[in-house]
Amino acid sequence: MDEPMKNMGDLIFLGGQMLREISHRLGFQLLIVTHEKELVNIADRAWEVRHNGESSEVKLLGGEDIQKTIPIKEKRKDIKL
Repeated sequence: MDEPMKNMGDLIFLGGQMLREISHRLGFQLLIVTHEKELVNIADRAWEVRHNGESSEVKLLGGEDIQKTIPIKEKRKDIKL
């Protein structure tokens, strides 16, 4: 899910709890992309991804880095879009 609580305002926490409860009761995993700290705090696991233009850093929040850098693949110049 990409930014599922984007326009929820003060209801972000309740919406996040609802998604977590549904996931746990039905026994499936939800992957959520968000900038909302309330959803990150509710999650069972959360990763932070930062990009500096050349590489990305992936960090397990509350833990150690799981992978320090992931290089960006070079764009192929021979392919015309």
